[in-house]
Amino acid sequence: MFDYRSNPAEVEEGATRQRLLEAAGEVFAARGYQDATVREICSAAGVNVASVNYHFGDKAGLYKSVLRFADRCAASVSSDSAAVEAMQVLQPEDRLRLFVRGYIACLTDGGRPSWHTKLIAREMAEPSSMLDEIIDENIRPRSEMLTAIVKELLGPEAGPGLLAKCKLSIIGQCLIYHTGRPVIERLHPELSMEKLGLERVADHIVAFSLEAIAGLRRNAAAAHSKHKEASA
Repeated sequence: MFDYRSNPAEVEEGATRQRLLEAAGEVFAARGYQDATVREICSAAGVNVASVNYHFGDKAGLYKSVLRFADRCAASVSSDSAAVEAMQVLQPEDRLRLFVRGYIACLTDGGRPSWHTKLIAREMAEPSSMLDEIIDENIRPRSEMLTAIVKELLGPEAGPGLLAKCKLSIIGQCLIYHTGRPVIERLHPELSMEKLGLERVADHIVAFSLEAIAGLRRNAAAAHSKHKEASA
């Protein structure tokens, strides 16, 4: 079987594409999509300006690829179909823990360049025309997976508004250990990710969420029962 890695031209093309992604990530994170220029990106990558068109089509295509590259958490959730299928046989409590643990692990991955976080934060604060597409391709699969878990935990009486709020609360708890890291290290250093560790953080978030959801499920069931009695 032909191995593309044995072809020097293919190897060089792959290396050029990677250099462009890394350089563009730095520039986009620092300047934003509108102010960043293809010439500046190519200069930082040490490649010809025509390389952007060859590998990504245009500046917009490059930016979209950089966003996908930066948001590895979203992509990793749904890319492994075998893992996703295997999760379906587990109880919702166990699926929630796997989800939370995997999400936190990705968010706090120390091996990622600092521009990854800056770029995603800038895109959230200053949405580009690509945000909707990025949400559909990258973020929505993660959201739908968590929605299915929470819906099963909340029960049939819970409405879509409550379901959405519970889902966002879980995501918020995960994000705070990443976005709020400088504050946590100063206010509660004993609760930092470095001190607690991934497993203990995930266990707390899951335990807190399950208790809250159980209470909300009881409230929703009671409200539904009262409504039925009043309608009878």
